[in-house]
Amino acid sequence: MSPKFPEMLTQYTITRYAKKSGMVSKEKGMGRLEEFEQFRMAMNEKIRAEGNLETNRFWNLDSRVYDSGKIDTRTKEMIGMVSSLVLRCDDCVCYHLIQCYDKGVDRTMFYELFNIALVVGGSITIPHVRRAVAFLDELDAKRGKTPPK
Repeated sequence: MSPKFPEMLTQYTITRYAKKSGMVSKEKGMGRLEEFEQFRMAMNEKIRAEGNLETNRFWNLDSRVYDSGKIDTRTKEMIGMVSSLVLRCDDCVCYHLIQCYDKGVDRTMFYELFNIALVVGGSITIPHVRRAVAFLDELDAKRGKTPPK
């Protein structure tokens, strides 16, 4: 019998675990963006080091599906972000938000995407949209744009 996962890990819990275990070190003034990127990199390295064939195949597929085809990469990332909001995966939202941002999605477009997620996912997505907006503000600040007040 496999052990049951006792609780859903929140971003806070994951970050605390990562710091406590020494996987990442929180520098003074480091925000959620840096924590997310550090933790993701450290855990990806740890998981890839195990060399599990199925995991590696899945991750390869996950990366390749966002390559440009009949649908361009930016549109695929926007679909990924909306899907992640609907599925309420904050780590996935952060990842796709960064990808969309780097591919030129602007604030107006992000808010349209948030609206799609709200309509599809319902009011249960509101807390995730809030965190996405806060993450977007932080991303703007780190990349030299002034977030609106």
